[in-house]
Amino acid sequence: MQLTFNKKYVFALCVLPAFFIALPAWAAFSGGNGTPGNPYIVTTAAELNAVRDYSWEHFKLGNDINLASYLASGGAGYAKWGSAGWLPIAGFT
Repeated sequence: MQLTFNKKYVFALCVLPAFFIALPAWAAFSGGNGTPGNPYIVTTAAELNAVRDYSWEHFKLGNDINLASYLASGGAGYAKWGSAGWLPIAGFT
């Protein structure tokens, strides 16, 4: 049995998944694209938390980040880790 492929469908199957995998990164940070020349810009506690989900990208701190309200009772960080506080980002501890 011989299989034949239409080139445009093979392209779509290869390129589109990569597009959707990268999509969350565009929404997760205040700017940049994660390259050495254009690192992701981190400006909020939620963005700083998202750094732990990336392996090889580059980041730049855009401003000071105060974690007090993020880690306070009722904050997103408290909801995630409770009274344990901030979970260190692997590789940066």
